[in-house]
Amino acid sequence: MEKQRWGWDRSDDAALRAVIIIGVLAVALGGVVAPLAGWLTGGPLIWSGLIGQEAPAPVRDGSGATAVFDGSVRWELAGAGAGFRLIALLPGLIDLLAVVTVALLLWRLLDQLRRDEPFSTLAVRATRGIAIAAAGWLVGKPLSQAAADLMITGPLRPDGFEYVFRVQPLWLAALVGVGVLAAVSEILRRGAKLRADVAGLV
Repeated sequence: MEKQRWGWDRSDDAALRAVIIIGVLAVALGGVVAPLAGWLTGGPLIWSGLIGQEAPAPVRDGSGATAVFDGSVRWELAGAGAGFRLIALLPGLIDLLAVVTVALLLWRLLDQLRRDEPFSTLAVRATRGIAIAAAGWLVGKPLSQAAADLMITGPLRPDGFEYVFRVQPLWLAALVGVGVLAAVSEILRRGAKLRADVAGLV
């Protein structure tokens, strides 16, 4: 009886590559293109932040900004300058950088799977790189969000800057994912070493 073996066929490869492309485009459109379009069309700068209590955020008189609480604070700054606009793009650019990095590494990993080489050195490096990129995003995103929030809303608040960090489900999922990817990377590394040792004995 012929032993069946799991195979990575063309449909699997094409489907996952399509998901990767769609994901990169979605992050680019939502985090970078949409704010740029609002800037170019003269719309107000829209910024969402968090506050410690569920109440409308105070806004300094004469600032030209409005703030509405709807689960988070939604700030609207009419006539915001280029500096504020560029600062507001920072978290979206961090997201896009992380997603593009992961997408490129996943693309490389898929190339190895298509060649039936899951234990190759390239596959190990790609998996490890994805874990590192995700870990960098876990640190870089909250820091960029806090820095942008400070520079955008700090001058608008009569009582000074307030930043609230809440652990979001996506952040927790990414943290778990980093641990899983690190474990998978180590498994692949040991598999690659074992294969090299076996090849050396033949």
